[in-house]
Amino acid sequence: MGAPIQNASQVQKSGLASLSQAILASLDVPSFKPGFNLQPADTTVVFMVDGLGHLLLDEHRSRAPFLRTLLGHSQFFRVGFPATTATSLASFALGRESGQHGIVGSRFALEGQTPFSPLPWMIGNRYQDQTPTLPLVEPPILPTAKTAWEIAGERGVNVECILPANIANSRYSREIYRGATITPYADYSHCSLQISSVLSKSPRQMIYVYLGELDYAGHIYGTGSESWLNSLQNIDTLISKTVGMLAPGTNLLITADHGMTTLLPELTFDFDTNRYLQEGVAWIAGDIRARHVYVQDDQVNNVLERWRNTLGDDFTVLSHEQAVSNGLFGCVVEAIFEQRLGDLIVYPTGRGGIVQSTTEKHQTSWKGHHGALTEADQLSPLLTCSNR
Repeated sequence: MGAPIQNASQVQKSGLASLSQAILASLDVPSFKPGFNLQPADTTVVFMVDGLGHLLLDEHRSRAPFLRTLLGHSQFFRVGFPATTATSLASFALGRESGQHGIVGSRFALEGQTPFSPLPWMIGNRYQDQTPTLPLVEPPILPTAKTAWEIAGERGVNVECILPANIANSRYSREIYRGATITPYADYSHCSLQISSVLSKSPRQMIYVYLGELDYAGHIYGTGSESWLNSLQNIDTLISKTVGMLAPGTNLLITADHGMTTLLPELTFDFDTNRYLQEGVAWIAGDIRARHVYVQDDQVNNVLERWRNTLGDDFTVLSHEQAVSNGLFGCVVEAIFEQRLGDLIVYPTGRGGIVQSTTEKHQTSWKGHHGALTEADQLSPLLTCSNR
């Protein structure tokens, strides 16, 4: 067990972990905690729309005519820290917060300060662009205990996982979606066919559908761009079509793993060119809006003070101990995973970020970013409809 939480009011609980448990409770799986006012169901279809933050959907509702009809009675929640895909999807599938499942960012340190990127499931060099090339020498990455979906399967609930073909057989997908049958799709027309093919597969089931196109458009072209809006419209059409397939007793949920925002240049710092930030630091990891900072020996206090002075009031800079005791990674940080956290945890309070223009050229070029604790990063919609 990790360190105790000192201030429960500050804990960043993962709404995605809670939602996963509430869905299973609505399917009458014992031991899971109900919530979100979900109605009992025989089947639940969940669309996980990567990057569809609550604020973004509300702002661009005109391009999503079906989803717009659900907004009047929708809910929203905070996804947990860091607000990034690798962490959020693990929280939902495993039913645990980041401090309990160990995927504490898009890149972080394993034992011996070895950099690990969970989405490609690879280790890499601290100083190269974030496309690791070395195969992982296998340490335990995730908890060995049964996942929420594995428990559901033992209780008679069939779990289907419909994923884009390019990630359906990835190591990350196989690890976090344990307990589910994974089915690939090539495009949204194929996705619709795959959903239809599993809807009558079992009398009690959860069907999880992951859509990643919107997040890609937001990163590359920016939220609100024509590419992003076209993607939103395509998603709206797919979900609307799915509603017509649903049998009585089926719930349909639409949610997201995080939101997204654009950086302001005046609030963006480049670690690779800023000697004040570099001094005493071994390397940094995580997302541009949620950084793990790994410090050289005996330099933590000096680096902490220097980063706070350099970044000012537009960033929160926490020591490792403060991040854990404040509950930044959830109610509990398991001891086996605590060593993965940076000596400092740094995130912006507004539209700032910490880029690495040399070692993370690709991410630095992105227009859309996420990871922090702002509403733009954190708030995820929960839209529901039922066929009764």
